[in-house]
Amino acid sequence: MQSNNEARAFLERYIASASDEDLYDKIVNGPFQTLIQAELGLGTVVLLLDNEKSGYIERVALSSTPSADGAMSASAKPFNDIKIPRDHQQSAHVQALHTKKPVVLSDWHDMFTPALTAEQAKDNQTAAGIATSVVQPFYGAAAQNGTIIFSLFGDSSELTDSHREFFEWYSSLVSTRL
Repeated sequence: MQSNNEARAFLERYIASASDEDLYDKIVNGPFQTLIQAELGLGTVVLLLDNEKSGYIERVALSSTPSADGAMSASAKPFNDIKIPRDHQQSAHVQALHTKKPVVLSDWHDMFTPALTAEQAKDNQTAAGIATSVVQPFYGAAAQNGTIIFSLFGDSSELTDSHREFFEWYSSLVSTRL
């Protein structure tokens, strides 16, 4: 069995070894290369970047998991077309970036408003089999800010300090490369 420390050391090496071309892919798939994903009940990870030029928070990478495949197959819009206006205060991404605190939610519409309707967001979430998502903000060393969505199979009542600590640690690790 892989210890938490071994998993973290692996993830540090895994992210550090990423080239610019595969960095985003390694970020969203890193947790699935360890036993951490099973311990946390993790179904998908999504990386979003805050693009000041375009005025949107843009989805740039999605983990390669059956849960992610389910969401994509049900989606009314292609992955890269789901963009969140930076000034849309109802968005969990905007809230997380402004408060510098994670946002826990059980309804994907809170993440994808106004890009998806409530029904479209629910269809994606149902197809993914996800009960809870955590939108974790990060602030990159090179001024690249964004959020990471950690989507879990379990209910929000099952979130523990271990979940919260890992999400914070991992987003901090990611920020060192962005």
